[in-house]
Amino acid sequence: MVDPAKLHEQGVALDQVVETAGNSLWVSSLSFLEASSPGTAGFIETPNQRLNVWHVLPISSPEELAQVPVVDTEGLRLQDIASVVEDHPLLIGDAVVNESPNLLLVIEKLPGMNTLEVTRGIEEELAAIQPGLPGVKLMPPSSARQASLKWRWRT
Repeated sequence: MVDPAKLHEQGVALDQVVETAGNSLWVSSLSFLEASSPGTAGFIETPNQRLNVWHVLPISSPEELAQVPVVDTEGLRLQDIASVVEDHPLLIGDAVVNESPNLLLVIEKLPGMNTLEVTRGIEEELAAIQPGLPGVKLMPPSSARQASLKWRWRT
């Protein structure tokens, strides 16, 4: 979690942080980084068995990643400009109902897809899995349900 004020203070670009963190972990989903194509460790095959070979990653905790020097700086570490934590990206939106724990199901429709068909398909699938979710209450769609919106055009 990069601190923009510290980035500015240290004269570091966000791209440097992305490159440092992504390449330090050896495996990255960012295609422009060296770590995006790490290869596999493979296996050793004998007449009796196949033994998988696993990479031992050099960094296995947020604390270790925090110690990595930022690319193109002199001695500046990730911990100097960011809080290094293990987490997932924040979702767009929130789900809070009566201050109790809830699950937010985020569905993103690809451009060009039929909104009505996607909505009906989702509703059918949710109805199909409902018997396997005892004690789980599915909330009815909100007024923001795209397939339910009626637009009024003023002339």
